[in-house]
Amino acid sequence: MLSQQEKIMVLENFKEENQPIEIINELNDGESGAAVYTVEFGESRKLGVLKIQEMNESGLHNKAFLQSKENAVEGYIPKIIDEVEIQCKNNLKRFGVLYELGGDNVLGIKTLKYSLENELALVKQTSEQVAKFLYTWNKPHTSEIKSPIDIMKTSLGYRFMDEKLIRAFETLMIDEDKKWLVIDGADKFFPNPYRFFTDEEVWKGSEIKYLHSCIHGDFHGGNIIVSVKKPSIIDFGSYQTHSNIFYDTRYLELHSLMDYLKFDNNKQRKFWISLCEELTKNVKYVDIPDGDGASILRDIIPELRHGIDYLLSDSRNKLYEPSFYLAGVSAGLNFIRKTKDENKRMAAMIYTMYNLRAVLKHELIDLYNPSLSSCSSIQWFLDETSISQYLDKESIYKIDQKAYHISGIIKNKSIELTVEPIINLKSGKVKSLEILVRDSRLEFFPDEMFEKARLTGDLEKLTLLACDKLCNYLNRLRPFIEEGLFFKLQSDTTRHTIKKVINKLQGTNLVLEITQRIPRSAFWRNFAHELKFKLAMENFGEGNSNMVELIKMKPNFIKISQQIVRDVHKDEIKALMVEHMVKMAIKTDMKIIAEGIRTLEEKKKLIELGIEYGQGTYFSSAMLIDHADYEIWEKGF
Repeated sequence: MLSQQEKIMVLENFKEENQPIEIINELNDGESGAAVYTVEFGESRKLGVLKIQEMNESGLHNKAFLQSKENAVEGYIPKIIDEVEIQCKNNLKRFGVLYELGGDNVLGIKTLKYSLENELALVKQTSEQVAKFLYTWNKPHTSEIKSPIDIMKTSLGYRFMDEKLIRAFETLMIDEDKKWLVIDGADKFFPNPYRFFTDEEVWKGSEIKYLHSCIHGDFHGGNIIVSVKKPSIIDFGSYQTHSNIFYDTRYLELHSLMDYLKFDNNKQRKFWISLCEELTKNVKYVDIPDGDGASILRDIIPELRHGIDYLLSDSRNKLYEPSFYLAGVSAGLNFIRKTKDENKRMAAMIYTMYNLRAVLKHELIDLYNPSLSSCSSIQWFLDETSISQYLDKESIYKIDQKAYHISGIIKNKSIELTVEPIINLKSGKVKSLEILVRDSRLEFFPDEMFEKARLTGDLEKLTLLACDKLCNYLNRLRPFIEEGLFFKLQSDTTRHTIKKVINKLQGTNLVLEITQRIPRSAFWRNFAHELKFKLAMENFGEGNSNMVELIKMKPNFIKISQQIVRDVHKDEIKALMVEHMVKMAIKTDMKIIAEGIRTLEEKKKLIELGIEYGQGTYFSSAMLIDHADYEIWEKGF
């Protein structure tokens, strides 16, 4: 942090003819910790930028300046007028550099980052100018062929898979051993960057053609000073040579998106998924999807992409497309490494995954071959808000006075467990048990308590409270869970909570029965495969427990809704539906459980149709776990 005394010392040490007379604005949009100001200096009150920091970057800046001068675009990189070095306390040094700007009105000079939020009129013009600069200041560009990992190293240097980046992956709960990832809510497979850039063998000897030259290395909106005439580029402290020419473009693209967009709710997060999809469909042309902030993005992103025409005029040339997407991967990894914002870190991870997916799917690479055997899932959508899009205004599932009773229920541990047997219909033996949770005072309808807990932020606490209580009964229940102990979870339960549930109920032949209030089938399928637990889809045939979600989830057990089971012996359509379900289950190794069996006739018809398991009042209602008819269950039905 720059002290006032240090700032005065720097100002006083400039040559007399270059003395800053007045500090006009502070440009604090950068991330390097430097203090940056627009100033008037000298007797003629020229306009300039003063930068004070702990490192001396003037040598790198001058290299960039001379490179741009050779290409007749030096006006974009301000000339260094003067520089000073001072000795501070604790052997620290401060370096002050004074850059000369053009003749614009200094009051109008802001950074591109600031303009994105406050002065949109200049954004499109600046984006056009920057796009041209990016591919002209650093000529000539040299074509070369290297492995993807070696190209990544040219962009990231010492930052490539260093300890700081590894820690960032770990905070995101990304497993190095898994080759593929699935984002809950986006039913696609994505390559895991952690694995692909620590294991060269996954690339199978692939090489990529790329163009390299010198790059800025930290090209974001805080380092681009916008004015009416033209932008000025500062902070060449990360200047590099022989680097992927596309890196600066992709880093500016990602950083601008992160500066402008928010990820506070699921609507914004869904827009990010759609945007990443569009950003990786085509190198030059991007169709920005509709969403909050889409209009300004349509002024920025297409202009940056069109700058590629200065580099590759022949639209048929696809040889460098993989390196363009690989530059997006590099940009994403660098942002993941640097940001302290957890939401933006995960958003950058998704951007990285989409770009790496585009590399692997490109016809010149063709390495996109996902497999469930090496797959993990990551959570992006928020639990507390994700339900809103599935509920209507009249829903009982809203925050009201009743919802605030949840905290009291958790504090007092005032819940009860009920248990219902699942029967082998032919033998009458109890093969599984279903555990249900209710509040002791019976204030809530079934499932309502968990819906309210979600909305008040108590879903995890309530779920784990039920687990803790269930653990006290496991020895008593063990004789009845040959096929599984069915424990209900809401479909948007977090990965963190699910892992805790599995750890608490280890050794119980656990089957997680998913209430599909919100469809997240792909997430559950991949997470179940990863952690080796069984899945059951509840109420198949109703709402989000439909055929499409069944295909996505691929559960071990399908629990047919009681609405289908009811009077199945009288209804030919229901019987035909069940018959086809049985055929599908046999071929896919799924087991079917009929819910809500009430009569002997229903039971007989289900056996005739091939249903193996069932539950319902014909056998036993759900009973309090302390008072269940265990002796009767041992004998069978």
